[in-house]
Amino acid sequence: MATAGNGNVDLDKSGGGNNVKSNYTAIEWGNDHGTISFGSIHKRADVTSDVMLQASDGEHFFSMDKDGPRKGWTTSMSPGNFQVECGSNREKADDTCMINAKNGNIAIIATNGKIRLQADSIEMVACGAGDEGNDNCYRNC
Repeated sequence: MATAGNGNVDLDKSGGGNNVKSNYTAIEWGNDHGTISFGSIHKRADVTSDVMLQASDGEHFFSMDKDGPRKGWTTSMSPGNFQVECGSNREKADDTCMINAKNGNIAIIATNGKIRLQADSIEMVACGAGDEGNDNCYRNC
């Protein structure tokens, strides 16, 4: 049976520093399989999560953070694979998956592996003006 928690979530992990969060309206439901919480405070007591889903494995969670050093961050952590699939009811010419960083860079990193791109064809377009429109190829990182 699921359990519900409600009340003051005050995690003081920094010895009373100014970054400690306090929340009097946090709600949490969970059991031995997982937890969903609204307004929970992360372990370091520096970030409040609007919504957090946690599995029984501590490295398996989804968090939508609202303040602190990760204000506006959405984090998905998976100890196993992470999969996104879409477009099964779309046409071949349709754009069915998009990742857009309105500001900032997109980094795709395989710390201990390869990056594979597979398609009928691959198009790379650099739209910037001047030096920003160039594509840079780095060797021997």
